[in-house]
Amino acid sequence: MAFREKSAWITLVTTLVVYGIYFALAVPRLLAGRFRGFEFVAWLSTAVVMIVALQVGLTIAAAFTDPAGAQQPRDEREQLIALRANRAGFYTLEVGGFFAIVTLFWWKDVAVIANGMFFAIVLAEAVRAGFQIVDYHRCVA
Repeated sequence: MAFREKSAWITLVTTLVVYGIYFALAVPRLLAGRFRGFEFVAWLSTAVVMIVALQVGLTIAAAFTDPAGAQQPRDEREQLIALRANRAGFYTLEVGGFFAIVTLFWWKDVAVIANGMFFAIVLAEAVRAGFQIVDYHRCVA
């Protein structure tokens, strides 16, 4: 498995796990109207710090297992894979952002809209990493 594919797997798995836990804990409190101010910032900051620590640590570990692959510049195939994945992630972010803004008509709550936008960002990142993984497998096969 190529280093950049490992990196995409690291991104996908850590994004789904960390932010899956965040949203599983936050959404019930959010819909009950008990997720405000400092609590929201503390939970979000904790999730971001956790994902950064996990992704940096796991990427360093992956680089130690394949130091040559980690130092190689992207070839044309990898650039195309990244471009396709970024496009899919961007479209996902656009649609998710639109729906997050539309929630303003049902919930006039800043915390709901902020978490909706954050969910759109997380979903776009997961889609981007997923597209990279699929494209790496498609190019190898």
